[in-house]
Amino acid sequence: MWSLLGCFLLGTFLATGTCLQCEVCYGGGNNCTGEMKTCGAGQDTCIISLTEYSQPPVIITSVAKDCGSSSFCKIGAEEINFGSGMQVRSNIVCYKENQSGTVSLPVLPPPDTKPNGLQCPGCVGMFSTKCNAKPVACIGEETKCINIAGSVTVVQTMDVSLKGCANEASCTMLKLGPRTFAGISTDLATAECSAAVSTKAR
Repeated sequence: MWSLLGCFLLGTFLATGTCLQCEVCYGGGNNCTGEMKTCGAGQDTCIISLTEYSQPPVIITSVAKDCGSSSFCKIGAEEINFGSGMQVRSNIVCYKENQSGTVSLPVLPPPDTKPNGLQCPGCVGMFSTKCNAKPVACIGEETKCINIAGSVTVVQTMDVSLKGCANEASCTMLKLGPRTFAGISTDLATAECSAAVSTKAR
């Protein structure tokens, strides 16, 4: 009740229309459920994010839901390849709160494992903002090299370093800056994308 009243008063002064409310949760598998949250300034849509972490033979899927910016909605599926079969793929769907009962979960495109003739430095560093990179053969639509270093906070804060091949969507999302989503926040000291190089150039 108080949040609805707050929305009404805020809307009276800011004339932003309605106060959006979205479900907020994070969980393993293909779905999660959580409490409704009143979205803040600049958050004009509800988002469901589906992420697949693969390191053969293990594949882990997780779902997160939260408020977000509609600037994310048309970016497309993200893909980062760290080498040695380790890969992260993610996609989102956007919806308004009155569509929550009918919205479909995000779908990941079929994986494309064919090498494309490009390569990047690749590595994963946990509890450190540095990692020792080795050449990674890019696959499919991975035409960019991504370099991320900083901290991630879930329950506690942890330093991370990530390098690898990425598609254009991953770099577009990176340009939007560090953000908080479904209780997970990032603070990146390094967030870079560059063109992948041809394996023939080496």
